[in-house]
Amino acid sequence: MTGDLKMLETNGISNELLMIEQAFTVVAAVIGGIYFNFLTTFIFVLGSLIPVLISRFSQSGIQRSSQNWSRNNTTYTQFLKDIFSGSDTIRLYLAKREALNRADKSAESLEYALNRMNNTTGHANVYTTLAALIFGVTIPFGFGIYQTITGVLTLAAFMGIVQISNSISNPLISMISEGNVIQTTRSIKNRLDELPITESGRVVLINDKRKAFKSLALKEVSIQINQKTILNDISLDLTSGEKILIKAPSGFGKTTLLRALIGDVSVHSGEYRLNDLSVSQISKVELKQYFGFVHQNPFIFNDTIIFNITLGQRFSQELIEEVVHEAKLTTLVTQKGLDYIVGENGANISGGQAQRIEIARALIRKRPVLLADEVTSALDEKTSLSIHDLLLWGAYSLIEVAHHIDSDTAKRFDKCIDLSQI
Repeated sequence: MTGDLKMLETNGISNELLMIEQAFTVVAAVIGGIYFNFLTTFIFVLGSLIPVLISRFSQSGIQRSSQNWSRNNTTYTQFLKDIFSGSDTIRLYLAKREALNRADKSAESLEYALNRMNNTTGHANVYTTLAALIFGVTIPFGFGIYQTITGVLTLAAFMGIVQISNSISNPLISMISEGNVIQTTRSIKNRLDELPITESGRVVLINDKRKAFKSLALKEVSIQINQKTILNDISLDLTSGEKILIKAPSGFGKTTLLRALIGDVSVHSGEYRLNDLSVSQISKVELKQYFGFVHQNPFIFNDTIIFNITLGQRFSQELIEEVVHEAKLTTLVTQKGLDYIVGENGANISGGQAQRIEIARALIRKRPVLLADEVTSALDEKTSLSIHDLLLWGAYSLIEVAHHIDSDTAKRFDKCIDLSQI
């Protein structure tokens, strides 16, 4: 929107004001020319109007190139917004290179569209200027000279019309050029009119060198943020394939605990060990490769289903189809296709489908530990049960945190820890 409004200001409003100013100049010049000789002035005016008619043939091309630029600008700015908003997801799945490559390609397309729009407008201006020289200058001058030679027009009157004609042809040529530039904003204006009015490089698969997951342990761990203790003396043991439910009231620090497990929040005191190795001895990049993360409100890129699952990284078609089946996305993919644009923040899909896409992100990377943060709190009971069927089915280890979960679902976990009772 910012880019579009800037284009509307520089190419639209400024040129519209110039055209109004020049229109007054043309009207005043025509009145003065009629005073000297109506017919000769009429020929000058008619000759100057022909380029206006010719320029209309170039309007459709300018509008198409403008619409193409506007689409590319929207795609580019939306993707940048998604990169910043989805930075946690990108970092977790180590997709920075792919995200930047995609941003580079989007920027390249934007610059190409801008260059094409400017070239189309420039060519149209050249053609109309040539027509103006022929029909607005050469022919009228020839007619005026003929009128003077035959005695119909005095030399003084002809010279007066010639001087005045500059205030007719030049502003009209400028108005044609400015009109062509204004056409580049037509699609932007149409988009603004549709807004509701209210009263108030190459992608490669990451070489995953981590060892198999065996166990995770927190021993009397405390976490502080800005010198404020968020969690105190937390202990936890997780083994391969184990499913653990952690319950606690809202605001107790459950999300902070999960962020500490993936290394986004540092442990203030106590011990955090992974495969019997202190996490302090493991790089953050390596640590993140053990975890998949399903958020309460998954970040969904305004892109295709396949991009939201792969984040632009390369996976085999066989693995993609396997994950689509495992995440129970088969119906959605069959109906819409993998190239279906899900919309900004997943506007074109349901909350349950968004959760399944996020789960698929983890499944396709074979992360051995899946962290789930209040994943069903905003879903209806049927969808919630379906999501839990999926989460509890996999061979991976699972740590889910929730402030409320039905007793039947809670019994399906291997362990249930209530932090409020610790």
